[in-house]
Amino acid sequence: MSILVQKIALTFFLTVISIGCINLADISPVNAKQTPHPFAPTKLEAIETAITQARKENRLPGGVIWIEHNDNKFTKAYGKANTTPIHSLAQIDTIY
Repeated sequence: MSILVQKIALTFFLTVISIGCINLADISPVNAKQTPHPFAPTKLEAIETAITQARKENRLPGGVIWIEHNDNKFTKAYGKANTTPIHSLAQIDTIY
């Protein structure tokens, strides 16, 4: 391979890598922290507390929170999906 072809290949490779790095800067953790959470943390904590308390009192084996507003989603699974005949963990797509 000639030196000219090697230089062109190296230049192309470095250009592609540089473009990829520039695009990754848009999703950096610093930018993510600046975006406010779309749901009120105190409301989510109240929901979590209610589900946790109901589980402690054996009123339900588990549950799934699925909240959507516009394009924002919050999902979380708690406890067990079924207690008989086998114990299985709840998933966000569990149907009770």
